[in-house]
Amino acid sequence: MAVATAPATKTYGERSPVRSIVPDPMKQETLRQLAITLSPMQRAPYFCDARLLQVPGGWRAGKSFNAALWQWCRIMTGPLHWIVGPDYWQAMAEFNYIVAFAKAAGLWKSNTSDKRGANTLILNVSYPLGDPSGELIKVETKSAVHPEKLGSVAPATILMVEAGQQTKEVRDILIGRTAELRAPMMMSGTFEKAQAWYVNFYEHNLLGHGVEYIRGAQVFRLPTHSNETVFPGGLNNPEIQHQQEVLPEDFFNEKFLAFPSRPQHLVFGKWRQPELQRGTPSWGPGIDMTEPVYLAIDPGTAHPHAVCVFQMEGNTAWLLDLVWLKNRTCQQVIDECKERAWWDKVTYWVIDVAAGQRGPERSYLDIWRENLPGIPYGTTKIALLAGNNLHRQCLIAEWGDPKLMLFECEATSILEWEYDHHHYKKAKDGEPLEEPHPFDDDAIKATTYFLWDRFHDGSQYEPETTSVVFA
Repeated sequence: MAVATAPATKTYGERSPVRSIVPDPMKQETLRQLAITLSPMQRAPYFCDARLLQVPGGWRAGKSFNAALWQWCRIMTGPLHWIVGPDYWQAMAEFNYIVAFAKAAGLWKSNTSDKRGANTLILNVSYPLGDPSGELIKVETKSAVHPEKLGSVAPATILMVEAGQQTKEVRDILIGRTAELRAPMMMSGTFEKAQAWYVNFYEHNLLGHGVEYIRGAQVFRLPTHSNETVFPGGLNNPEIQHQQEVLPEDFFNEKFLAFPSRPQHLVFGKWRQPELQRGTPSWGPGIDMTEPVYLAIDPGTAHPHAVCVFQMEGNTAWLLDLVWLKNRTCQQVIDECKERAWWDKVTYWVIDVAAGQRGPERSYLDIWRENLPGIPYGTTKIALLAGNNLHRQCLIAEWGDPKLMLFECEATSILEWEYDHHHYKKAKDGEPLEEPHPFDDDAIKATTYFLWDRFHDGSQYEPETTSVVFA
């Protein structure tokens, strides 16, 4: 097997030239040696030189095979390589593929398993290559059951398999372990029952901003039909066409096309259509400094203090900026707002009805009024279900009807993050209740205050009961 020595030419953050990149001709040679032909969708992650990749896949897409092949073609870049699963057993498929690759390439020396279920493959080649005093190259499986034990010697590559079943803490620990050798890391697995961070990582890195966005990371999909060995013809394969015809759309999209499906217990889950709810207003990106600016405020200290910034285009409310700060005083949040170009354009604002409640100090309402002297404001008691109903309707409304749109920028992605996390309470049997959990909803509530103030007509969104109110 040829030696990978070409210097890095792409960047993930600031990549050190210490790290060697496997040149494309060498990757091609690996495929030739193993007599493997990849489909176009499988080739994309295999040839990618990013430091951090996410490759979710569909059923029978060959996720384990492709992840192992990605690691195998980089096996000569260092003496140690990790395969990390939710437990040892779930790292076995990728490990077994790499053992098979090693034997096929004539590089296998031994592989062993200990009583915990951990596996180690040792190759008959050392690193640095050609140095008889170097270390024999090893591949080890690791378990994420005890994240604190994911340490010791730095690996040259990391495979995080069934990544959606692992915690964000584990992911961050593994990213940290790549630092010494500037190691590449691939996260593979399905979206099925995946943790929220795994779904958000995919969507936010496609979008280019958001809570889980990491500069330089690359995301790919391996849908079922990308495995053209099993499904010749790809998406046009008769069996793929049959499954698409008979299965529910959401089910097929997640299990076969490897698209994330939102949990059913999210308060705004069924109304979320990001590709239709993001855009740019007619006047162009950002604030139109010739038109009025409206603020919607949900104050808080332990919870984030959310300030949503709107401008109107006909019946469409455009969310153009969002200040979302936690563990700050009300005045500190306002001072941040005053640094924004739109502050002097504010002509109206709405705020949580509970903002006027006085504690040992001045109320939130008092502080905002002092900082926006003479500017009119609104505060209305809104029944929770009625407010949510209006908010949902504005998300899916046609142009010309009362509608909510989000300008695509990092600030407004905070509201999308809340949509993807704000969920209903659960009963003891795990079934969702009708009452939302009072977390991850600060920007949602602020937006609802504005939509209610702007569009509510007093009738169609009223629920049967109004006992629960926004507060």
